[in-house]
Amino acid sequence: MRVTPTATHRTGNAAGSRIAGRMLLVLFALGGTWPVEAYFLDTNGNFDFRARLYTESAAATEASEPQTLPARKPFQIIEHRTFFNPEFEGKLTPWQPFHLDDLSFRLALWGFYDGIYDYGTSQYDRSRQNIRARFSQG
Repeated sequence: MRVTPTATHRTGNAAGSRIAGRMLLVLFALGGTWPVEAYFLDTNGNFDFRARLYTESAAATEASEPQTLPARKPFQIIEHRTFFNPEFEGKLTPWQPFHLDDLSFRLALWGFYDGIYDYGTSQYDRSRQNIRARFSQG
């Protein structure tokens, strides 16, 4: 009996691409971290400001399958996201006249920006416009 490879048969080349991609991921994860700190706005530590900020990007390590939309090529940037989460927290207990155990507040915001649709290749802008056409604009 003779076995012939089919269109879905993968060669060892794809496995090598996955290993190289994982090695790059580990390298970026270890090299791009910083310690987290909070900044107190007064000497007693009643008011503090902290934030979680990061930007991440992803690149394709191999060509996409035919059914993938939008199609992508190796080493093409396929994602670039920036995330921010600032927080402001305060303890008002020392100044409150009601003798409560705790009076405090916390203001937390978050947001993100997917920039690939604005400055990436035109295929991402076309995809964004196709999705927008499905939603009501009114």
